[in-house]
Formats: sequence, C-alpha cells, structure tokens
Amino acid sequence: MQKKLLIFVLSISFITTIIAQNIEINKEYFLSIGETESFEYVNRSKEIKHCELYLETFLESKYKDDVTKIYDKAFYIEAYDVATTKFEVDSLQLYLQKFPNGKYQRKAEMAVDIISWQKAKAENTPESIKAYLEKFPNGRAAKIAQKELEKF
Repeated sequence: MQKKLLIFVLSISFITTIIAQNIEINKEYFLSIGETESFEYVNRSKEIKHCELYLETFLESKYKDDVTKIYDKAFYIEAYDVATTKFEVDSLQLYLQKFPNGKYQRKAEMAVDIISWQKAKAENTPESIKAYLEKFPNGRAAKIAQKELEKF
C-alpha cells in the first residue's frame, strides 16, 4: 500500500513539475524519460496528441495495446463531442476510419445514423429525407423518415 501511495505521489509530483516548467511534450522528451514513464504520462493525460506521440516514439512498446485503447477512447469521445455540438458526422466518420474495429465502433455508427437523421429532419426537405433513407435504409429512424417523406 505504501509503495502504491509513493508511486502516486511521485506521479503527481512528475505532472506538477512538467506543468510548472512548461516542458514541451515531444518525441525527445518521451525518449529522455523512457518508455514506462512516458506510458504513465499518457495514461494520466489521456490526450490524443500524447497517445499519437507515444505510438510514434515507441513502435514496439510493451504498452502499445494499452496506449491504443486509451487513444481509441479519447478519439471517440472527442469525435462524439464535436459531432453532437456541431451537428455533423465528419469527426465520427474519421473515428471509424482510424478505428474500424474500435471498441466504440458500434456507438459511433449509431451516432452517425442518429445525427444524420436529426440533420435531415431539421432541413425538412424531401431531398434531405431521401438522402437519409438512401444512406440508412435500415437506420434507427428509417420508419419515421418514410412517414415524413409521405407527408410531402
């Protein structure tokens, strides 16, 4: 227990030092602190850019799978946030390209479907609804879209 507490305190101290010194996180920095400390940094920051940098720096890392999982989740969360706040699906489609078998693949596909329907409904034109149905013939809102199209 004391060992874990000491590691935690050292980790906090490490992050505080980086912030206080305004150290630029780059490949050289990761190489200087080594694979394990770099992984611990990525695991704490959970930032996309740090994941990408780690994976570029340590190509054959024993932590590669763990960092890839962190990267997958961080990318999905950011893509989802962008998609829902900007009412567009490009970021989620980029996620699906980067992580075709990612943990959040199904959720991303569902969000693309739902956001596409919301956009078509907001435009409220026969063309937008037809476009939704062409792209998502079995989509979550396909039956509703068909009924909306019949109204025109």
